[in-house]
Amino acid sequence: MEDLFRLLQTTSENFWHICRSEQTLNSMFRQWNIFAPNNTKKNGVRFRSWNISGNLCTGIAKDNSNIEDSTESPLIKCDCSYNNKSTCHITHLKVSGLDIAGVIPPELWTLTSLTYLNLEKNLLSGTLSPSVGNLTQLHTLRIQINKLSGKLPKELGHLANLRFL
Repeated sequence: MEDLFRLLQTTSENFWHICRSEQTLNSMFRQWNIFAPNNTKKNGVRFRSWNISGNLCTGIAKDNSNIEDSTESPLIKCDCSYNNKSTCHITHLKVSGLDIAGVIPPELWTLTSLTYLNLEKNLLSGTLSPSVGNLTQLHTLRIQINKLSGKLPKELGHLANLRFL
């Protein structure tokens, strides 16, 4: 009975984590007026997709390809090794070179499993939020070639794993 309870609890936690991540990405993408790729071709390049309604961590989001080598954007990558491979976390987010204008949505700072965040080559404005300090797993933060202004927040000092800024 305890095993069944643990399984149900883990399944429920995984379900709510996936829903929160899906809501966060969909909210950010709506604000930026962008969409996840949908297995289409653009300029002769096939863009593989991930599932944007349900388990986000499928398809290209779950394969072993290197996000830095990919021409696809937006793109996520997931780590599905948690809770005996029953829980996935978004660990990589690439929204690069899409000419996105506006501020960085505050929801972004709730994706606390991110290790890689690439927002470079857009038109993002405003300041980098102190909430960036929530992303304590982050090792790569690419924000160059935007219209960001102001000082870098001191909370960047919370990112002990950060190797590339």
